[in-house]
Parts: sequence; C-alpha cells; structure tokens
Amino acid sequence: MKHGSKVTGTIHENGDLTWSHGPYTSTIVDNCPEAGECTLNTWESLVGQKMRSWDSRDETKGNAETFDFVFENGQYCTIGSKSGRNCYNIEGERLVHEKAPWISSTLKANGTIVWSHGYRSAPIEGDCKVDVEVYEDPWEPTCEINMDSWEGSYSWAFKTGGKPDKIEDEELISRVGPDTWCSVGTKSGYNCFKQEGDKFVLEKDGHKITANLQPNGDIDWSHGYTTRLWNPCRVESCNATLEEMDGMSYRTYNSWDAHRKTVDNFELMRRGRLFCTNGDVSGKNCYHRRGNVLEHIEHDWIKGRLQPGGDIKWSNGFTSRAEQNPCTACKVSLKDWIGKKTESFRTDDPDEKIEDNWEVYEKGDQWWNK
Repeated sequence: MKHGSKVTGTIHENGDLTWSHGPYTSTIVDNCPEAGECTLNTWESLVGQKMRSWDSRDETKGNAETFDFVFENGQYCTIGSKSGRNCYNIEGERLVHEKAPWISSTLKANGTIVWSHGYRSAPIEGDCKVDVEVYEDPWEPTCEINMDSWEGSYSWAFKTGGKPDKIEDEELISRVGPDTWCSVGTKSGYNCFKQEGDKFVLEKDGHKITANLQPNGDIDWSHGYTTRLWNPCRVESCNATLEEMDGMSYRTYNSWDAHRKTVDNFELMRRGRLFCTNGDVSGKNCYHRRGNVLEHIEHDWIKGRLQPGGDIKWSNGFTSRAEQNPCTACKVSLKDWIGKKTESFRTDDPDEKIEDNWEVYEKGDQWWNK
C-alpha cells in the first residue's frame, strides 16, 4: 500500500471489517462465540457436510459455489462445483493448501470457514448454515419513468438484488434507430440492442441477454444486473420553454464527453409550426413540437428534450447548450470570475455534487485560486 493513499473499512452487523484496498476482511478472533448454538465447530465435525461459499465483500452472501467437505488419506478435501478437488494439510488450527500454501483457512466457533483469499464457507443445512441476505431496495421515483426517459440519459449498473451504491458500471444509453438503442459504458464498452415494447434484446458473443423495464423505472438484465437512471426526477427552480429558446445559438457535444468538446454549432429557429436547426456539421433539420420535445420530421426516433436550464438532450447521445442560459439575467464573461467564490463538481456527475470551493483572483496576466 502506497504511503498517503486512502484506505477505508466498512463494519458489518457481525462486527467484521471489509477493506477498500482489496479482497480483505478483518474479524475479531472468537468475537461473540456461538459454540452453544452450532455443533459443527471442528474440522472433524464438518466432514460429510454439503457447504456453500460466498465472497466476503458480498453483503448479500450470495452463492459463489457449493462443495462437499471430506477427509481422505489424512487430509481434508473440498470437492467444489467450480473449483474442483482441493486438499489441505492441518497445521495447528488452520488448513493449508497442499500445493498453494498461501491459501489457508480457519474455522470460527459458529461453523463458518474463513479463507485467506477472500471467501467464506458454511454448511447449507442445520443450525450452522448462513442464509443469503435479501436486500430490500426502497427506491421509488417521484415521477413517471418510461422508455422515453432513457433516451440520451446517464445511468449506473449494480448487481440485481444488491445494494445500488455498489456501482459496477456507468452508462450513457441512446436511441439510434426506430427500434435500436446503443450504450457506452465505462466497463461494458459499446453495445447495441433491439427494443421490443418495454424490453431490450442484446445478442453478444453467441448469447442472448434480455432486459425488462420495471415499475420503478429500472431496467433489469437477465445476466444479473440492474440499470438505474441518475436523478431522473430532479426538480429545477427554472423551467425554460421552446419559445424562450427561439433564435438562440447552440453548441453540441457528445453527452458522454466529460470535456464537452464541441462537435457542431447551430441556431434554433421557429418556422411556422416547426422548429428548425441549421448546423455547421449537421446541416438543416426540422422538428415537430410535442410539448417540450422536438421530434424529427423524417426520423421520429430522433428527439430532443428541452431541459429546465435550456439544454437540449438528444435521443441519439448528444447534448446541445445555448450560448445564453435562460435562467440568468446576464451573460457571464471570464472577467466576472475575478474575486468570486466558486463551487466545483465533476463534469460527468449529473447530480453536480460539490467537491471543492475556491476563490479566484488575478495576479498579473494569470489567474490564481485559493
């Protein structure tokens, strides 16, 4: 571990600590012993038991594999559904792997085996069993979420049934055709899938993965993950209208780009019942208006949703920002920053969580902050 690096530990109901810098768990030896409740508290007593293992970092204690615990030729052995056959020599109170001595285990008074490589095991039946813990997710959105809400939106993925704060991936999901969507994930990369009603179908590496829209707006995938929108029901103090944005100049960037590099510029102009854009790159495009949604006259799967602050979030993965925020009475220049207190947040954080505060001052021809 590098000097100065931050390491955190999370304490669980049983008193164990799991650490952020790797698959490590710390426990107090013989803390709250349950020898009176569990009789399978010696290696000999576990022989013949069917057992299951889980990752010690998994708060739900979900199954990693099952195995039979046996004693053969003076050794204790496990015959696992995934790991196969492994045998151990007993050294004091520990079992030490016969071929990989860095793998060892100890037996707690409650019948749970603690492995050095970050797993735990317990009998499947009887007083010493450890059940899978089901997490009750309290998430209920304060607004209606449908498939349209996902167009061009940020989301994050976590294991279905697990805690949502255990983020496995972050994604931008965009509609790129009448029934075709694509996602760009920090871990999952680029994937495209078909829409069938309130269901997505993804064909990848010879496997078919399906996903269904849930009543609370989540998307549950068949391979064990749930995707949830970032703050979909955010309440804004300002609500721009398309009338206010008529004649406004916009710049466009990829929604996934934290640097917001400009890829197009256009003016939004009203033409009778239509709203039209004339872009440097995209050329002329016209849209029907559906409330605060612009719908392309030729490709109705391309939609632009006007955001409360005046941005237009496009279904095909772009965001357009007006040169003048309709929620401010003035235009801010670089000079307006001098002597002002500021708040900083990650550009790619939809919730704009404040991470730093500083004040800007000028020194010669340079800017300084403190």
